[in-house]
Amino acid sequence: MTPHAKADPRHWRDVAIRCLVALGAASIVLMMVHITVDIVLRALGTPIPATIEIVASYYMPLVAFLPLAWVERNRAMIVVEVFGDFYGPRMMRWSNAATALFCAAVYAALAYMSLQEALGEFETRSYLLSVTVRVPVWPAYFILPVSYLLAAVVCVWYAGEQASGRTNAPGRERL
Repeated sequence: MTPHAKADPRHWRDVAIRCLVALGAASIVLMMVHITVDIVLRALGTPIPATIEIVASYYMPLVAFLPLAWVERNRAMIVVEVFGDFYGPRMMRWSNAATALFCAAVYAALAYMSLQEALGEFETRSYLLSVTVRVPVWPAYFILPVSYLLAAVVCVWYAGEQASGRTNAPGRERL
């Protein structure tokens, strides 16, 4: 890596995205270990309390939402281009920019709404009761706004790259 690479904001964007992807991947591994240990202990008569609640409240949102910015960064969402064949490269870039801005607006709205929900859960310190174990779930509510916000930032960034013509092709760039 060159010294100038660290000064490039794209470098830090990509580092943040990679960290979230790594956290999502670690969540999968941790979830598998947790469930496996629970099954073994259940067979021995002493299961881990609240496994179902922890999997549903923490692992699944981490696995499903944290990699969202990475998916957007790699342009890996499903795309349907009805008029794309009629566009030249410049018009295609502008179309991609407009679509990315629309997606960013949707992500921003989702981030805002989920943040409001997370703050409400934080205020009440919400938890689930599993038999006799109290499982705090309010921290998990912050996974969605963080994931949506970073996806919105990636979409805005991509829209700027497309509108300015700084990308070679209107499609994929590898992270």
